[in-house]
Amino acid sequence: MWYAIQTLGKEEDKTIAMIEAILDSGIYDRCLYPSRRMKRRWHGVWREVTEKIVPGYIFVMTDEPLKVYSELKKVPKGENFIRLSDNEVRWLTILVDKTEGNGEAEVALSQVGFTEGDEVVIMDGPLTDLTGYVKKINLHKRQAELEVEMMGRKMIIYLGIDIVDKIDNTENQ
Repeated sequence: MWYAIQTLGKEEDKTIAMIEAILDSGIYDRCLYPSRRMKRRWHGVWREVTEKIVPGYIFVMTDEPLKVYSELKKVPKGENFIRLSDNEVRWLTILVDKTEGNGEAEVALSQVGFTEGDEVVIMDGPLTDLTGYVKKINLHKRQAELEVEMMGRKMIIYLGIDIVDKIDNTENQ
């Protein structure tokens, strides 16, 4: 089961370090916060940057939530302990499935291309498994807009895309 822990913004790494110091590694599987690779344009040049997807939250996977919760009372700034719904777990698992360990779980850029009719096609990357959540692809900003459920409410998260050349339709036939 996955749980979200609210912490102060920009304190995710410190909170994870405190959790690793306090909790026995046998009572939780992973403790992380998802981040994304994005492309940003500065002075006419596209550069890759890393940003947190859900700032102020870390996620813990455990089968012993009562033990984790009682131990987390010892961690300052980490008191809000919320069980994630099945929908929340679904998109979070897709994002962090290919990452390992605790701490930052970086989500790579997805590659998108175009067919002859200028239809956008997701070719590779995390968006291939998240197409049902994609609401909009903004080619100008090089990002995909996803609508996900988080803490019982709908929210928008953004994932980075990398644009590749046109796709040859004859390959698919």
